Amino acid sequence: MLDPGHNLNNSSSINQSVNAGNGVIKACDTVGTSTNGGYPEHAFTWDVANRAAAILRAEGATVILTRSSDSGIGPCITTRAQIGNDAHADAFIAIHADGGPSSGHGFFVMQPPPNNPNVNPGGAARSRALATTMHDVFHASTGIPYSSYIANGYYPDSTITGTINLSHGPVITIECLDMRNSGDAAIATDPNWRQRIAAGIAAGLTSFLAG
Repeated sequence: MLDPGHNLNNSSSINQSVNAGNGVIKACDTVGTSTNGGYPEHAFTWDVANRAAAILRAEGATVILTRSSDSGIGPCITTRAQIGNDAHADAFIAIHADGGPSSGHGFFVMQPPPNNPNVNPGGAARSRALATTMHDVFHASTGIPYSSYIANGYYPDSTITGTINLSHGPVITIECLDMRNSGDAAIATDPNWRQRIAAGIAAGLTSFLAG
């Protein structure tokens, strides 16, 4: 399961509050961040997810995306998690790009805490294994450094995202770069780099599933 983060448009429906699990109330979804030049996160994640899906399908994987286009709105973060749960996905990768400090750069992964009550038994441990594998393989494959503002490229155990809270199987979020940093923004807007990022995500997922 690949989740291209965010969507094209905000509206009253997409801004409605939803229960994102673990007592977290969030907007159904948002458009996300953008580079200072205006390249939006939703377009970045849509392109990277489709490139990664193509690589994985060529390897024989069944890949489902949580949204079918980069137009319109939605689905809500709660629905995205449910899509993965209904499919009994072997892994759920939420693909994002951060809107961090302009002085920061690099990527990081987010994983659920070990006591997340919403995941199936063993799901949190498998999520942490997925996070470790993606953390290492993505870095080695792409050469993108670990985040300079999130220690060691691991976000502290996260309960802030609905996909992580509500997914039943192995799940992580990868923030592929910092769109507010000029160097990372140049990477985000380069299709060759987006292909490299997609290949890194595919390599991390393949390594995890083969483990």
